[in-house]
Amino acid sequence: MEVKDVFSITGRGVVVTGTVEAGDVVARSRVEVWRGDVVVGSYEVLGVEMARKRKRQASPGDDIGILLKDAQRDEFRSGDVVRPYTDGLG
Repeated sequence: MEVKDVFSITGRGVVVTGTVEAGDVVARSRVEVWRGDVVVGSYEVLGVEMARKRKRQASPGDDIGILLKDAQRDEFRSGDVVRPYTDGLG
């Protein structure tokens, strides 16, 4: 998922938005944020939201917001890519 926008929600944390391009985004999973060929962060997905409704999972084509644990707004840029966590294996 390419990051389109980033929001900071008081009392909740940081939400990144975009359209899922491949694979699934699942609540309580881990994701990596890539900038070019470099991983710039790894986060736990606390929640997935689509059309103002909480979902457990999002699939390709879904426009979503992802609430990320322990993230800071200034760690993200438009165009960063969110991918499933690979532990360096992919």
